[in-house]
Amino acid sequence: MVRALSFGTALVLFVIGCGGASSSGDPNFDAVAEKARTGDKDGALRMVLSYGGGPARWRSFETQSDSMGPTIEGGDRFLVQSIDYTKTHPRRGEVVAFIPTSAQLAACLSSPSTIYVKRVVGIAGDRVTVTRGSPAVVNGASERSVGRPADYEANFSVVPNGHLLVLGDNRPESCDAHLWQRPGDPTSALVELSQLIGRVEVVYAPPNRAHRVR
Repeated sequence: MVRALSFGTALVLFVIGCGGASSSGDPNFDAVAEKARTGDKDGALRMVLSYGGGPARWRSFETQSDSMGPTIEGGDRFLVQSIDYTKTHPRRGEVVAFIPTSAQLAACLSSPSTIYVKRVVGIAGDRVTVTRGSPAVVNGASERSVGRPADYEANFSVVPNGHLLVLGDNRPESCDAHLWQRPGDPTSALVELSQLIGRVEVVYAPPNRAHRVR
């Protein structure tokens, strides 16, 4: 479960005082994480907001779930970069935030306002299989090892255009594609691009957990 956070009045005033964004492109997220590790959370957020798009480009969330551990653990606060996925598609391995469907919410027993965060494992044209105790296999090749391996078996249909297959890094504790899949409905396991909010870029709090999300 993920809940949205406010950047706070001080940061809103900072952006107004600067007259909006002062530069273009993406921040140096490693530098943002390093500043956050020193305990300067507001300074880390100011670094992000000084880039193109201003506060409308960034959303802050806090998770109460360990489904993405150790990448994102319960209590972590992180920034999501809002992205127009009609113009660009997520890449395999990215961590994305999205609005779940009613069926996905029901499968996970989540409240209607819940936002989900998962890793993109399969993109259009990919075939993904999951074997107990091992990383997922995508088109015959093992994915980069992340978190805890699955304690289940799953075999997904080829991902169609406009969809993604996503899984949590903490596979045994994540409610994701392997639980959403319904017999006779292969797309039920998937996320549509239209559901996406953006890409998770950096954990900024607590200080000892601050890091670039990869």
